[in-house]
Amino acid sequence: MREVALGDRSAFGQLFDRYNQLALNLAARVLNERQEAEDVVQEVFLQVWRDASSYRQERGNVSSWIVAIARSRSDRGEPVSSQHLTSCHRRQSPDTAQTNGLDA
Repeated sequence: MREVALGDRSAFGQLFDRYNQLALNLAARVLNERQEAEDVVQEVFLQVWRDASSYRQERGNVSSWIVAIARSRSDRGEPVSSQHLTSCHRRQSPDTAQTNGLDA
């Protein structure tokens, strides 16, 4: 997680590969809708990328932290739509996206 917090895209890719299915399975169970669950997973890992420096190992392992984020995003009671994610992405300028380590 330290590398992800420092903006290491490769480390983030490895983290995503390791835990995305876990987050997807949880979101799909809670939401009972595959597309919505996939949208939640996008939001989860965007939050992980942005908030990686807030992860505290003494509070639990990485998978528990990701599951907590996924549960919170899945349980919030409002549908997550691709349109919502697209509008959020549009609000972020290309310079901001690159600064955050994401391609616009």
